[in-house]
Amino acid sequence: SALIAVASSKLGCPYVWGSKGPNSFDCSGFVYYCLRSVGVSTGRLSAQGYANTTKWPSVSTSSLKAGDLLFFSDGGSR
Repeated sequence: SALIAVASSKLGCPYVWGSKGPNSFDCSGFVYYCLRSVGVSTGRLSAQGYANTTKWPSVSTSSLKAGDLLFFSDGGSR
């Protein structure tokens, strides 16, 4: 719930490429800021970096909880 509170508190902050907060973010900067704010030590990775790390456990879609990160693939067509 702490992660959700931090993320929710940043609603309305603008997207700025390369920004990692606290008043503007890009995608990975937002995840990085939120995780660090709740005491999770992690590097600032791209979505691909977050998706490919072995640090995070995989869970089934039926086990998802608020705060879980989801990554999707387009099958490499882009």
